[in-house]
Amino acid sequence: MKDATLLVLDENSPRRSMLNVLLSAAGCRVLQAPTLHDGLRLAGRMRPDLVICSLTPPDGRAEDLPHLLHQTGIARDLPMIGLAAQNDYSGRLRALGAGLDEVLMTPIEDRVLLARLRALLRPVPVLGHASQPQPGFAEPLVQLVSAVDVARLTLVGSRDDLMRPCFEALQDHPDLYLTPLMRQLYTAEPPLVAGLLMQVANLQDLESLRQITEGHSRERPCVIALATPDYYLPALEAGAEDAIPLPADPREILIRVRSLMRRRAQARSRSHGPVEPPQPMLHGTS
Repeated sequence: MKDATLLVLDENSPRRSMLNVLLSAAGCRVLQAPTLHDGLRLAGRMRPDLVICSLTPPDGRAEDLPHLLHQTGIARDLPMIGLAAQNDYSGRLRALGAGLDEVLMTPIEDRVLLARLRALLRPVPVLGHASQPQPGFAEPLVQLVSAVDVARLTLVGSRDDLMRPCFEALQDHPDLYLTPLMRQLYTAEPPLVAGLLMQVANLQDLESLRQITEGHSRERPCVIALATPDYYLPALEAGAEDAIPLPADPREILIRVRSLMRRRAQARSRSHGPVEPPQPMLHGTS
């Protein structure tokens, strides 16, 4: 994260100043703008590595930002974090659905913000099979996010009360394929899938996550931690690309998985060129 250029787009001047102090102390170069217009002008000139944006800029909507930034010639996978008013869950879900990678409620917890920044600024793992979306009959819960891959996913966890809602949120979507549920990872060798959705509810789960993220660098699946509240921040600090605090809205689970799989596909396309044909895939939880 050190030496990254971050754009803070926020009409709240005291919050901009607070973020400037926090992020500068972390070694980042911080650009500041009070409006979408000013932020887009700065982004076009300075090419930030990540954008932090209020959900309520005075001259537009944060959910328009991914499209507006792309119009300036910035890559579609530029990471973005939104800042929402406390308890603005509907605005948070809309922004995630529009393409923002994370939306944090204010007041912001410093450690959580820094952990999310580190996760979003790390290179996305590129291992996994990909293809063009296949036809299907299921309608997505949120239509604002369109995945560009067929993503093969594995769910890992021993607690049905945590894993069942996740499986139900992801099944029957033509761009996502679920392999049978794995109860435990007895080895640090991850399965050959695009995404690993992993229960993190105790110290053993956390250690398994660390073994995967520390042992394989880019040559592994993207890891999404399905974390109980006590393990949300430790999961991010252990190297997960994303962490979903449980219990979670099923729509948010679907959006976050699709968003990370889209970023993985874009990173893979840059690294390896065109994708290969899909491999046989299974649905199920047995």
